[in-house]
Amino acid sequence: MTHARRACYLWIMEELLTTAEVAKYLRVTPGTIRNKTYLGLIPHHKVMGRLRFRRSEIDSFFGLWRTPRVRGRRKS
Repeated sequence: MTHARRACYLWIMEELLTTAEVAKYLRVTPGTIRNKTYLGLIPHHKVMGRLRFRRSEIDSFFGLWRTPRVRGRRKS
């Protein structure tokens, strides 16, 4: 198998996430994911009429945008 064919095969076999899984991963509501997808702001694929997302695309698209959430009290 050539390198290009192997890369294509791995891309096809990559894990697809549901709307709920992406929402949990990004710490937002599923409605936010659906709205941003409808507006074309989040890379996605339709599989049998359902929205699916590749983790690698989500990571690269939101890599700089995602920041860890800090819990606790604010300092005055």
